[in-house]
Amino acid sequence: MNKNPYNASLPGNNFVGYNETRKDILIGFRNGHSFAIIGGRRCGKTSLLMQIEKDVITYKERFLTPFHPVPVRFSVQKLDFIRPDLLFEEMYRGISKHVNANSWKSASNGRDYDNFKRHLKPLK
Repeated sequence: MNKNPYNASLPGNNFVGYNETRKDILIGFRNGHSFAIIGGRRCGKTSLLMQIEKDVITYKERFLTPFHPVPVRFSVQKLDFIRPDLLFEEMYRGISKHVNANSWKSASNGRDYDNFKRHLKPLK
């Protein structure tokens, strides 16, 4: 009996496909675009994101110069509550692992996106 090498319970295992989509995403990063990967459970979102992280490293010179994208991936399901302040804090935490960044300080005025942008400003 042959065992299927494409184990769906192991994200990124033997990833194949989406070549044009991945190329378009890299070019989009260079052009300042953002992307969201949305889909049902177990359809390959994490595997695609893991491959894009590898693509960023492999094709940085070809597609991304002079930019230095920092791939950040996190699970909304792992957050206790889904609120804008927690989402922005989690994104910032992922970014700050890769660069020299100040600690996160929550906004008390409810302007969570402005607070997120204020934290990112010194990173440019």
